[in-house]
Amino acid sequence: MTSVEDSKYGKALVATSHIKAGEEILTLNGEIVTEPSVYSVQISENEHVNTDGNLRFANHKCRSANAAFDFTTVPWVLKAVRNIEPNEFISFDYNTTEYKISSTFDCICDSNECRGKALGFHYLSDDEKADMVAKGLCSPALQKLFLNEK
Repeated sequence: MTSVEDSKYGKALVATSHIKAGEEILTLNGEIVTEPSVYSVQISENEHVNTDGNLRFANHKCRSANAAFDFTTVPWVLKAVRNIEPNEFISFDYNTTEYKISSTFDCICDSNECRGKALGFHYLSDDEKADMVAKGLCSPALQKLFLNEK
């Protein structure tokens, strides 16, 4: 994998070879901080990992991302959810790891089910949040925050 400069997405993470579904792509590494940043991943209600390395260049994609975190490992591992071709951008749904995204943005993911904005798990519909929790698609921290909303 390598990071590239892209005219649409800015810095982006690209596969340099075939990645099979289920294969590990990257491990969540970095300094644990209490304040979120544009490159951080939320790991508890008040803790974030300020990612280092290539993970910070993985793009957001609303509902048809090609990667997702395995929340059963420590540290979390980003895995391919389908086969990924060489030169394909690596993407995951930021709403699966961020309760309230610190630097919200208009989404340009081109998903058929694009939400239009990346705001964070908190701002998803109750049905979508419940579905993500039931399927284990969001982090344990977000699952806990969701249960506290009720």
